[in-house]
Amino acid sequence: MTEKEETGPFNLPNLGWLERYKRMYQAYDTAIKTVFANEMERSGKQDAVQLLIAIHQEVSKSLGEKLCEKFNYSPNIKGALELMWTYSCEVWGFGMNDTVDMYIEKEDRGIFTNKICHYWETWLKHRREFSCDENCINEYTSLIRTLNPSYKLYMVKAFPRGDNCCQFVVEV
Repeated sequence: MTEKEETGPFNLPNLGWLERYKRMYQAYDTAIKTVFANEMERSGKQDAVQLLIAIHQEVSKSLGEKLCEKFNYSPNIKGALELMWTYSCEVWGFGMNDTVDMYIEKEDRGIFTNKICHYWETWLKHRREFSCDENCINEYTSLIRTLNPSYKLYMVKAFPRGDNCCQFVVEV
């Protein structure tokens, strides 16, 4: 909910954290759409997809470094899952923590599932020019390797492949 504050001759909004967050997400999404559309027109689909992958790798690496520094995750499977959870739920998921599942299968293997993808449900809902799973595997790999460079990540399910979720296997 937006409240207004009287400040002299101005009537200024006082946005809550959720509204600020949604607006920043929308701004990022709009910028990515613009970059993709321009690169698609200029260089074609494959180059546009490669540019998106590079952008998302850089963003996830930067955010991963900051999250690891702030929350001091352990460089094991538990830490990787915690980092992926924070990135999916808190950074991109509007604080919705019921949109993911995760569990440790073995000491060196964990499963992480995005049950909802805001990217897939918003922009890509009507624009299926490319399969975003190629982007996400690179994005999440860059993210978790900020914690431990030896992590391996596999995407075993993906919305673009017709699955009901995006599921990753992380191994160390």
